[in-house]
Amino acid sequence: MSGIRNLEDTLKVTIAGLRRLRKTVSDAGQIHAMQDIDTLLHLAQIEAERQLTALES
Repeated sequence: MSGIRNLEDTLKVTIAGLRRLRKTVSDAGQIHAMQDIDTLLHLAQIEAERQLTALES
């Protein structure tokens, strides 16, 4: 059971980090040049959130 808790914590930290990274990309004003990176970060965030939801249910 502790492995699941650690995975949940890891996913939560990962999601928060991905949100910060996307905000950093946005704030840099380089969205056009960084659009591919933002898309990849967003996909990673969605997958991490999906995994967290599956663990919590």
